[in-house]
Amino acid sequence: MNFKKALTAGLAIAMLAGCSGGSANTDDSSSAPETAAPETSSAEQLSAQYSNLNFRLALSYAIDRDQIANLVLKDGSVGLEGFIPREFAYGPDGKDYRDTAGNLLSYDPDKAVECLNKAKDELGVDNFTVSILYETDSEAPGKVSAAIQEMWTNTLGINVNLVSKTKKERLALMNALTYEIGLTRWGPDYADPQTYLDLFKSDTTAYNGYYFNDEYDALLNKAETGEDATDPEKRWADMIEAEKMFIDDMVAIPVFQNGGAYLINPNVTGIEFHNAAVDSYRSIVTKEEDKNVTIAITSDLNTMDHHVATDGTSFIMQSLIIGGLVALDAEGQPVPDLASSWDINDDGTEYTFHIREDANWSNGTPVTADDFVYAWRRLDSTDLASEYAFMLDTICVKNAQAVFKGEAAPEELGIEAIDSKTLKVTLTQPVGYFLALMSFPSFFPLNQEFFEAHEATYAQSIDDILYCGPYVFSEWVENSEYTFTKNPTYWNAANYDKYADEVTFKFISEAQSAALSYKQGELDVVTLTGDLVDQYKSDPGFTQRLQGYAWRLNVNQQVKE
Repeated sequence: MNFKKALTAGLAIAMLAGCSGGSANTDDSSSAPETAAPETSSAEQLSAQYSNLNFRLALSYAIDRDQIANLVLKDGSVGLEGFIPREFAYGPDGKDYRDTAGNLLSYDPDKAVECLNKAKDELGVDNFTVSILYETDSEAPGKVSAAIQEMWTNTLGINVNLVSKTKKERLALMNALTYEIGLTRWGPDYADPQTYLDLFKSDTTAYNGYYFNDEYDALLNKAETGEDATDPEKRWADMIEAEKMFIDDMVAIPVFQNGGAYLINPNVTGIEFHNAAVDSYRSIVTKEEDKNVTIAITSDLNTMDHHVATDGTSFIMQSLIIGGLVALDAEGQPVPDLASSWDINDDGTEYTFHIREDANWSNGTPVTADDFVYAWRRLDSTDLASEYAFMLDTICVKNAQAVFKGEAAPEELGIEAIDSKTLKVTLTQPVGYFLALMSFPSFFPLNQEFFEAHEATYAQSIDDILYCGPYVFSEWVENSEYTFTKNPTYWNAANYDKYADEVTFKFISEAQSAALSYKQGELDVVTLTGDLVDQYKSDPGFTQRLQGYAWRLNVNQQVKE
């Protein structure tokens, strides 16, 4: 491992001690008026309410995270102990980040009431009403929101409204800051705490509920690109301190880390679950005679445009049909894919990739270095405003931020085609997880000629996508079913005989219906939740794992009308 991935243990952090006697948060309003002026708008009142640190602490202390994990979800989920989850980021001593940083959260009804009373005095109000926004694309968010509603009502005596929306609607409301409290999640894109902590830097307000803290930003900048970036021990300590600040400020309220309980046909193998990357169905194998695999998904496909996508379901399907310079093996380590090999300079700031001579698009056009240059420039385009453009800066690609801000020309981005099959990427400093991230869909190639001919409808239908991965899209029924069949032009097609001929994803939001279809032999992979876990845990196909997704309540401190 190298620099940013080769982390070492820092100092353990004590648990959050109690309520705030004052403003410990740069965005708290310590001088809030005792009573709201008559002309104050509802949005302003709500912003003042959620900007109060003691109010946020009260909400956090009143949540019994273990009860949510063990009695509501029952799928192997665990209550979060901090903002950073378990089992995805480790130091060079082999210790889990969470074991080093310690448990920062607790369930304490008495402290919850104490903090609420302080909030009442500071805000000059006697009663509070809150609204929790959650998505309906799967069952778990509604169950969790209802459990939190009951806890807050019983412990704090506040009024709690539940607002249900589809995932797309929820994301739109949260991105526009037209919500109060939103139940949301983040899965790590790479094996480093930075993938979580960066969400709450001042330039990512779509995710952070309008949180600004110069000290928090400075800590992360020092760890990521500043004086501590190449010192593993100092970098690790910076991130632990930043997380402690996050919890002290109770910027958002961590709730639980996702577990995964599944029914998987015993005849099906090769699914690769990754806690710090996209789960892969590229190497799925079945002993069934028809060599077809059908998977129930609980979240629908949002987009097949790999520069626009932000969700796991879309990323999984994109990984089937395109591909990156590298892929990940079952252990999450990078292995050659569209690039057959690569060279790294002595200080780890230049990567030269050699793209396979037999890597071709499905229309017969060769995959070239220019396809990656064009794709990365599009990703970094202000006009596109991709939510994942920040990843180029995260991995320290030269001039990434300047290009995105329009301060440098796209040609100055640190990626260039040396020739048609040789690609050079220049970083401003070594990044240990750079290679692994080259398997992430945001960094996949894009054929300029095809894209510009289909730009108005790109990735909106089977015919508006060009393929270079192991599968092609063969049937697309929106909000229902998505089928992929083997790509005969894939560079490794000759060795793909052992893998499934056809992979189908069926969107089924109701877990009970999916489980029944599995028992009837109509599905090969099903996700279980709640009581279904107890019902099917003795089934031969039952399996369970801890996932990398961390669920939290974003608390919007600047509610907009």
